[in-house]
Amino acid sequence: MQTDLINIVENYKEGLLELNPDLISYLLSGDIHSFEKELFQSCLDLYNQIALIILSSVTQSKELKKKAQIIGQKKGLKEIRESEVKLQLKTGYISQDSEVTKN
Repeated sequence: MQTDLINIVENYKEGLLELNPDLISYLLSGDIHSFEKELFQSCLDLYNQIALIILSSVTQSKELKKKAQIIGQKKGLKEIRESEVKLQLKTGYISQDSEVTKN
């Protein structure tokens, strides 16, 4: 998980350091609205990537599986099984079927 997070942040940092030509051209032309829109979308994309890596890591953890078993036992369930789900983040992004559960 740490390696994935570091790679995402490094890639984002490199993109910002390159000063995306579109962002610069928006500013030079006085189009602050488009500049902010593009920068905001870039930040949302970064958030989505980080959130999915963390969620994926936690879904594979032994701690979560143990907690799920405890909750299931309290509710009278005999067996806990994994299933793929789509997940919508606060940003509105909806994960693909296996995006949250992949390693």
